[in-house]
Order: sequence, then C-alpha cells, then structure tokens
Amino acid sequence: MTENQAYSKKDLLTALALDEERFISSCLVIRDEHGRKRNLSFNPIQKQIYKVIQEKRKKKEPIRLIILKARREGVSTFIQSVMFCQWLKSFYEDRITHEVLLAHKQDSSN
Repeated sequence: MTENQAYSKKDLLTALALDEERFISSCLVIRDEHGRKRNLSFNPIQKQIYKVIQEKRKKKEPIRLIILKARREGVSTFIQSVMFCQWLKSFYEDRITHEVLLAHKQDSSN
C-alpha cells in the first residue's frame, strides 16, 4: 500500500481483514510532536492494548476498555484508529456499529 493510492472495496476489505495493524501503519497518517506527517505505527503500549482487543475479538466479546493512561503515549490516537477500522469494515459490510471514545473530564481532551 502506498500513499495516495485508491483502493477498490474488495482490496480495502481484504487489507483490513488480513492485517489491521499493517493497514493502520500503511494507510493512516498522524502529525508527530513536531507537526510532521508520518504513518501511524504502533508503539509498545499500543501493541499491548491491541493484544487485549484481539483477544476479546477472538472470544467474540464486546470491546469495552477503561485505560488509565499517561499523557503523550498515543493511546487515544491508537484507539481512534482501531475504531475507524471497525467503522470502515462495518460500512462496507452493511452492518451497524457504534464506536465511542470518552474522557473523564473536559480538560482531559485538551
């Protein structure tokens, strides 16, 4: 997968189904702390959380996580990327999904 490449519905679903982590790191772009664009690749903390998500998916359990986190670990961005992939898959599979990310206080989102 390369930047600015258009994908067919089949290619997109195949890429998501085969390797969601690779899809995220190949297709989703973030701005780093210096304002530069870069691909979103999982850091060690994100990989630990992703492992929990995958275990819940295998067991067909709802994915409901409460994560007490330090600032600047990329947890919110990572969770949003996973939620985006779920939404994208559901959109192309004609099913309904609900994705929600909450902060416990207003100033936590700044």
